[in-house]
Amino acid sequence: MRYAMILNDKAHWVFEQDTVPDFAPDSEGNLIVVVDITAMPNVREGWDFNAVTGAFTEPEPPKPEPIQVIMVEPTNLQLSRQLFDLQADLVVMCDALGCCAEDWYERYMAGVVTKDTLRKLVVAGKLDEGDLSARVGYFIEEDKDYDRNAN
Repeated sequence: MRYAMILNDKAHWVFEQDTVPDFAPDSEGNLIVVVDITAMPNVREGWDFNAVTGAFTEPEPPKPEPIQVIMVEPTNLQLSRQLFDLQADLVVMCDALGCCAEDWYERYMAGVVTKDTLRKLVVAGKLDEGDLSARVGYFIEEDKDYDRNAN
């Protein structure tokens, strides 16, 4: 025969046995009831039990709480700082790989680095100003907004 051990209106253990076992109350004094479920093959552990009707019902899974996603658009300053950090990382990597003025010019033309990054590389002595000036068309001399002594 097939039985379900019921505790607090829930099937805690479904088992098969020839005789009906007796269980002592749990540690809190709650009675443990054994119900014959031989005619109810679908009953599983965890199902709810109605002691008045003797019916078992499958518990409804809890509904997930809706997640509210708040999208925050980054400010221009945040984007500028992020771009600066990425370009600084690129400078370090390319310096380690020995990139030449032509490599930097290609990155500038592809929009990967800005003219300001190229200026900083010239001031830092990483790139030759004359070589880049010839490639970019105009460079430091014609840019009135550029302060050669600024960082």
